[in-house]
Amino acid sequence: MTRGILYFLALMLLPSSPAQATPPRIFTSDDLIVAATQTHLYVVRDLQDNQGSHFSALVDQHLVEIDLNTHNASRSWLLRSIWVNGLGTDDYLSPGEVVEHSRDTADMFAVFREVGAAPVSATIFNDPELSLEKFALLHAKTGVVASFEKLAEAARAQLLPLAETYPHAVEEAELRAAEKMEVYDLSDATNWRCEILPFQLAIFRADDKLRVVKIACDDDYETGAWTFHMALPDKNWE
Repeated sequence: MTRGILYFLALMLLPSSPAQATPPRIFTSDDLIVAATQTHLYVVRDLQDNQGSHFSALVDQHLVEIDLNTHNASRSWLLRSIWVNGLGTDDYLSPGEVVEHSRDTADMFAVFREVGAAPVSATIFNDPELSLEKFALLHAKTGVVASFEKLAEAARAQLLPLAETYPHAVEEAELRAAEKMEVYDLSDATNWRCEILPFQLAIFRADDKLRVVKIACDDDYETGAWTFHMALPDKNWE
């Protein structure tokens, strides 16, 4: 997974000589925890599409509300939507013009005030006893804490709403005209390659405590990479 994101970044920094081959289209989606309530998690989702080019990228950002009990992405707000155009030279690709789209965007902190969310951040915490095996989340002391089916269900519940907002487009001209990205492959979780990232969040509630774990995946075709979160009862670790 990590190599997928590094590969995307490398594509944006490759030399821009005329003889250079066109890179493959790479799409990435990364969720960062920014706020929470007793019932919902709020993440900033950075979406990047290199457009199959060394010279430009589409960069969109959404605030996404995730239900802690169902893992569903219940609502989202567009925070920004921009094209980044690189300026090529003979030796390297330098940062270039940023062109903003004319779509309406939301005020993230106004949303927090409306829903009563408190700012939070995940802690860098690498639990050596937590692991993924055949896409089941395991703990050394208690065994399976989330099955393959539960993880796949949570990933789709969080990612599918925006995947539907950014459907596949067959032709480059169609993609640009629609201002839409290609998306991650959510059709078959058996093709995913995933890892647990060292970021976790503890949420204390009146009757229980949740541990929120961040998971990163890519697909066998290396066309997309994405992250999502899994909220688990902390009793799994007792």
